[in-house]
Amino acid sequence: MKQIYLNSIFCLCLQILFFHLSAQEIVFCGDDKLTVVNYAASKDSIPVIVWQWQPKMSNEIPRLFSEKYLQTLDECKPINNGNDFLIASSKGAVALVSRLTNKVSFYAEAPNAHSIELLPHNKVAVALSTADNGNAIRIYDLSQSDKILCSDYSYSAHGVIWDNNKQVLYTLNYDELSIYKIEHLSTDKPSLKKLETYKIPDRSGHDLQWMPGKKQLIFTTEFGVFTFDIAAKIFAPFKDLEAQKDVKSISFQANSNRLMYIQSEERWWSFHINFLQPKQQLAIPSIRLYKARWINTK
Repeated sequence: MKQIYLNSIFCLCLQILFFHLSAQEIVFCGDDKLTVVNYAASKDSIPVIVWQWQPKMSNEIPRLFSEKYLQTLDECKPINNGNDFLIASSKGAVALVSRLTNKVSFYAEAPNAHSIELLPHNKVAVALSTADNGNAIRIYDLSQSDKILCSDYSYSAHGVIWDNNKQVLYTLNYDELSIYKIEHLSTDKPSLKKLETYKIPDRSGHDLQWMPGKKQLIFTTEFGVFTFDIAAKIFAPFKDLEAQKDVKSISFQANSNRLMYIQSEERWWSFHINFLQPKQQLAIPSIRLYKARWINTK
């Protein structure tokens, strides 16, 4: 009887694991909402929401953050297999939110923050766009809320991506793609050292992500979508979205060429999430969408 019970538990655990891996979850942000959806089960304008968070749900953050600084979410990067999310708000803050507890374990005031990236040694890099005390790349420690460790000027910074193999940080701003080394990253006194800077083929750089295989970067601008070959140092139009204006976010599903993107429909927001290979669209009429990311588990 005991063995049958253990076998049943084992089978149940396998079913739960299989469901988690096959759920094909995505996370998107817009207005003051962070939302996880089971993409595989969603259809047209009927998203299957499995989790949603708003700043008012986290009592451990100051009211100024929950009622003002986190009211317009501009970034939603899943980490730890989708159990936590790094978020940024153009209203003036970044934070780390737990999907399991709804609690915020890190927060920082960051004027016009547009993206945030996890780094080694429990650090994060943040891109701040145009604002008083903005236009910068900042480094924080996730164990020290609201404490800037170092920063560097970057006009209208919008994108940050860490290259773990090369141990460098790629950043995207209004008209430049830059490569940084972060010296003394394991300490509480890191410093940003700019190694290289390249003029991008367009203006108003926005989202910065990896292409599948991590040999190229992909980024969006005001009038198009481009790739950057890291070894060859060459920019090229991304053919699937060439000359597409105002693409606010772009994300690839792991181990596939399945592409998800958001393109603005009214000013800076959209009510649709778009997919390629195959072509599809998911409507979210109740939220002014800004970015969407695949939750890629290991």
